[in-house]
Amino acid sequence: IPHFDQHGEQIGGLVLMYDITRQEQMKLALRDSEERLRKFVSTTNEGVYFYKDGIITDINEALLKMLGYTRTEIIGHRPLEFVAPEWQQAVSNYVRVGREDPYEFEMLHKNGQRIAVEAVGKTTSLNNEIYRFGVLRDVTAHKQTEAQIRYLAHHDALTGLPNRVQLIERLTGILALAKRRAAQAAILFVDLDNLKLVNDSLGHHAGDLLLQQVAIRIKEVLREADMVSRLGGDEFLVVLTDIQNVGDVANIANKLLQRISGPMQIKDRQLSVSASIGISLFPQDADNADELISLADTAMYIAKEAGRGHTRFYPSQSA
Repeated sequence: IPHFDQHGEQIGGLVLMYDITRQEQMKLALRDSEERLRKFVSTTNEGVYFYKDGIITDINEALLKMLGYTRTEIIGHRPLEFVAPEWQQAVSNYVRVGREDPYEFEMLHKNGQRIAVEAVGKTTSLNNEIYRFGVLRDVTAHKQTEAQIRYLAHHDALTGLPNRVQLIERLTGILALAKRRAAQAAILFVDLDNLKLVNDSLGHHAGDLLLQQVAIRIKEVLREADMVSRLGGDEFLVVLTDIQNVGDVANIANKLLQRISGPMQIKDRQLSVSASIGISLFPQDADNADELISLADTAMYIAKEAGRGHTRFYPSQSA
């Protein structure tokens, strides 16, 4: 600020100086922080997007690759537009209450494919404005692996039928329901008579193909409410629900024998196998899964003693 004398000549001035070192350091630190954030966002394999007032303002290459869109196809749009419809309400609630804990939902690829993601949202300040950003990790492969593990834990790998673990779970429920309804059920223990001959003459691969065809044929005879399980080797177990009388069980058992023994095309050869079937009844013979299976197994050995292609009820009543 200049100072003048009475004649208008400048005789001095007032200079005010402010130390802005701290402000400059803060600006530099902010720029460094933003630069580090940009580098991290651009190099991470996880998808990252920023949005303000519900509109996407920026997105990294990883998320573009994950979703199959270009940058211009996403920026300016709302995040929910890329979320699977049934998950949109859950995602909206997460954002609305400002949660910052990890959660999972499904997004949609540009081609319509569903992508399972694990996501976390955060609130941050950029250039003195409040933004939300989301970090997403594609867990589709992980989910598929988990599903495969669960499937293998409850299904036979060769035939795709329920294994013994799932059999006991479902049979226990079936018996409990039958007990409440005062209904009857039947257990059919099916054992193939000459699978070993197929394995020895044509190899185990041919035997596996035969088992797969037998599984299909058994399912073709059963009703929707019934179930069939492969216990292992050449043994299958059939559960018949809502049985009206013993004659119905015998008829189904005979249909199974006929269907199983029909010619099968295996390795350019026409083969046939026979089966032996043992039957136990609920609640006449026993009232729990393990005992019913054991009694049906016993009846099956009695059927085998009578020759191939026979059925026997426990205790050894001829079908």
